[in-house]
Amino acid sequence: MRKEAIVPETTIRTGDAEITVLSKQSITWLEVKGVFSFTATKQPVYILISRGGNTRAFDTMGQEVPIHQAKPGYSSPQEAAP
Repeated sequence: MRKEAIVPETTIRTGDAEITVLSKQSITWLEVKGVFSFTATKQPVYILISRGGNTRAFDTMGQEVPIHQAKPGYSSPQEAAP
């Protein structure tokens, strides 16, 4: 099984701007004969910059992306076979 989501990590305020880092967190687990194995990852994927009521989103390569894509929960929790 696997679950993943995009969640806010850190918000930094500088003057009239806010910078928020969004990370993709995922957990995968497997049960074999009563033994459970877990792996988890956390990777920054987007940066939100809010200033004067205007919010822009960027990926980790610096390319601007649609704001709806970078909202927390965009990769809503999902379950899939490993």
